[in-house]
Amino acid sequence: MLAGEPMTPALELRQLTKAFELGSGMKPLFGGQAKKHIAVDGVNISVKPQTVLGLVGESGSGKSTCGLMAMRLLDATEGQILVNGNDITNLSPEKLKPVRKKMQIVFQDSYASLNPMMTLLQIIAEPFVIHNLLTRKERVEIVGDLLEKVGLDRSYANRYPHELSGGQRQRVSIARALALKPDILVADEPTSALDVSVKAQVINLLHDLQEEMGLSILFISHELNVIRSLADEIVVMYRGRIVEQAPTETIFQDAQHPYTKSLLSAIPSLNPRERFRRTFMSTDQIAAEIPILARADITFVGAERSGPQLVKFSDDHFVEATIRE
Repeated sequence: MLAGEPMTPALELRQLTKAFELGSGMKPLFGGQAKKHIAVDGVNISVKPQTVLGLVGESGSGKSTCGLMAMRLLDATEGQILVNGNDITNLSPEKLKPVRKKMQIVFQDSYASLNPMMTLLQIIAEPFVIHNLLTRKERVEIVGDLLEKVGLDRSYANRYPHELSGGQRQRVSIARALALKPDILVADEPTSALDVSVKAQVINLLHDLQEEMGLSILFISHELNVIRSLADEIVVMYRGRIVEQAPTETIFQDAQHPYTKSLLSAIPSLNPRERFRRTFMSTDQIAAEIPILARADITFVGAERSGPQLVKFSDDHFVEATIRE
């Protein structure tokens, strides 16, 4: 890459959209179109190499759907998914298999994602079996190394998932995801089911692994404070749309969208005086407080649409705003 050339994103979602048909999927009895729910609406996300991008929003905002589409575990209705500049949106399962070596996912529910009938050795070694890599002896050795890398003793290899705590199971999930030395990791709310102290341990583990392995991470969460120490950049989703995007400290110090401000106000505080300053905003209140900008003063991001638009607020700060002619 020549000096000054833009860096190719490790993972890029372009105008990604996902629509679900409501009901049983049967055609309406009296004709007409089946109703659809737009879970993700024209989202653009770019994860730079060896950085962490935090994707934040409430339940139902579409963030986990974005993660599943990024991994091709859910097909997109429209848009593109690019890995290191290569379009994988419509790759067949056969052609997608080698790509999966380079991108892995850690799910929210560590217990449901681990086969209870398999030992940790079998679970973590499974990617090697699927891709027909290494001998059994080599797999045993590498699994031991991976267990130690995520803070567990090698002797855990012969245990079963039900013998572990929630934090330990999530460490096993991370070890399995790292087995093939991926470049990209999608972490879908990996700490939401953990208590505060264990949550911090898992975040610190991911931070250390990201630096050690040069991972590009899409970290999905509904808690802004959880990813503050981990994410280089934060994207805020609301009702299927991106409403704000900026470097992490810009989000915390200079948030512009009312929904982002609402998320920030919900962060628990140790100061009793600040606990009463939380704001719980309705959909109508959020809509009423969206920034209003003059068309002459803004740069559009992506295709124009009716209603509020995602625009360039400053050099690396993007905000959904209502455009005044």
